[in-house]
Amino acid sequence: MPTMKFKPFKIGDSGKDVAKIAMMLKKHGSTIKPTNKYHIGMDSAVRKFQKNHNLPVTGVVDKKTWDKLMMPLPVQRKAKKATK
Repeated sequence: MPTMKFKPFKIGDSGKDVAKIAMMLKKHGSTIKPTNKYHIGMDSAVRKFQKNHNLPVTGVVDKKTWDKLMMPLPVQRKAKKATK
């Protein structure tokens, strides 16, 4: 079975996958407003994400950036309140 080639995402792109990138950036702590358009704000958020994850800082969501973005995030557990 042939392997599908990954299409990088960059400024000017749009669609469901771009919306997914925005949603995952938000889950990773970005303050961008999730949208389905890859705009300059998303480019900046991608660059910050890439820098924080030791990826080449390009602003383009390539296969390595996509894979890192889509990795499951650790579950945050709420601290239990101390009892007296």
